[in-house]
Amino acid sequence: MIEIFVMIGFVKKIAARAREKGQSAGLFGFLLVAFWVVGEFAGAAFGAGVSAAGGGEPQMPLVYGLALVGAALGAMSAFGLLGLTPDHGTTSRSQPQTFELAADSTVGAR
Repeated sequence: MIEIFVMIGFVKKIAARAREKGQSAGLFGFLLVAFWVVGEFAGAAFGAGVSAAGGGEPQMPLVYGLALVGAALGAMSAFGLLGLTPDHGTTSRSQPQTFELAADSTVGAR
C-alpha cells in the first residue's frame, strides 16, 4: 500500500521536472509507472529463480526484497532518461539577458 503513495509522489516529482525541461509530463509519468512495475516483476522473478535454484520453495523475503530493488531501479531509470533529454523549456536556472550601453553612446534629442 505504501508503494502506491511513494509512486504517486515520484510521479508528481518527475512530472514537475519534465515540465521544467519542456517535456511531456504525462509521458514521463507513464514511463515511471511502467518502469517501476516492469522492474518490480523482473526483480521478483529473479528473486524467485535465485531462491528456488536449490529445488526448494522460494524464500519470500528474498523475492520481495529483490522486487523492491527492481522497482527502485526502474524508477531511477525513468529519472535518468529524463535527465538525458534536451532542455526545451525556460527554467528559473537560466541566466537573464542583460544589455549594456557603450560608454560613448548618448541618449537624447538633437
